[in-house]
Amino acid sequence: MRACAATSSVTLTYRWQKDGNDLNNGAKYLGADTPQLAVLNVANADEGNYRCKISNGSQTVYPNAATLTVQDPYIVTEPADT
Repeated sequence: MRACAATSSVTLTYRWQKDGNDLNNGAKYLGADTPQLAVLNVANADEGNYRCKISNGSQTVYPNAATLTVQDPYIVTEPADT
């Protein structure tokens, strides 16, 4: 999960992006239009730069992006015989 924060005297809108493309809520993402984004069932295809676009209607800011890197699982210790 990734989160962003901002304050304003007017209503703020949020839109998460992956590699500059707007995300939508669905089977893969939750919170694409909120300050917190969850990526579900992470896979190699989800690697990229995620950032939150925050707007107050007249200005838009883009806080620093977070890079998601997926590492393939591997066995550290072989299982013991039972």
